Amino acid sequence: PNNNATFTEGTSINFKGTATDAEDGNLSASINWSSNRDGNLGTGASLSRANLSVGTHVITAKVTDSDGATGQASIT
Repeated sequence: PNNNATFTEGTSINFKGTATDAEDGNLSASINWSSNRDGNLGTGASLSRANLSVGTHVITAKVTDSDGATGQASIT
């Protein structure tokens, strides 16, 4: 979703992301999604959740390459 998007409780929210690395190539399947309120949400290039707790969330997509380097992005 876009930053600062709002949703009605119970709505299915789709998360999508891509991640690439010069040495490892496409790492999108290894993206780890998390919420500051609900913790781990799942792994993969995309996922849907309809059971997030009510309130403002910071959603983070994080990936680690084979050398242990990480990249991440967050939205509220």
